[in-house]
Amino acid sequence: MGCCGQGRAALRAAGSAAARGTPGVPRAAAPVSAVRPPTALVRYVGGKRVRVRGSVTGRLYDFTGGARTTVESSDAPALVRTGLFVRD
Repeated sequence: MGCCGQGRAALRAAGSAAARGTPGVPRAAAPVSAVRPPTALVRYVGGKRVRVRGSVTGRLYDFTGGARTTVESSDAPALVRTGLFVRD
């Protein structure tokens, strides 16, 4: 009877072999979405530099006072509701 460490080693070896794939057979690439989400231009009216996380997408946006930044349109309404951003 083997020790439990041997079972873990066997699983680890099987997992790494599966990760390597079959020699000579190319791996399938992950599908890439050709459709880009709609965007909106938003201007930060505050004076300092700020980093904000989009409430819908979770994406981070960097703003500098007065500069326009492109954001995903699903994040724009929540930004504008704060009163610190206007839609251009």
